[in-house]
Amino acid sequence: MALNKNTEAMLQISTFTFDKMWDLFFTSLSNFSWTQEQAEKMMQAYLEQKKINRQEAAGLMEEMLKQAKNNQQKIREVVDESIKKAFSEHPFSDYFESSDISKKLNELEQKIEDLKESKV
Repeated sequence: MALNKNTEAMLQISTFTFDKMWDLFFTSLSNFSWTQEQAEKMMQAYLEQKKINRQEAAGLMEEMLKQAKNNQQKIREVVDESIKKAFSEHPFSDYFESSDISKKLNELEQKIEDLKESKV
């Protein structure tokens, strides 16, 4: 009888151990699945944030270019006005027009743009 009880106890222990092993296996699988879902969510959030950052950077760059163009125009106006004032009292002021300088500046800017485009 003692042998029968020992065999029965060992069978119960092995069944219990086997059941707990399966529970552990399924819990591990569940944890792995949850971890994978969390990693996917984090990656998705990261990609979305990068997209938003790119859009904001493009908008900021566009705004900076507009501001630079406005500043360039204002500088041009100040230079034109300064040249007019500087040469208005000289006898040869009729030969020196500020519009000529503007035209030359436009031509130089176009050449610079052409050079930039040819390098790209």
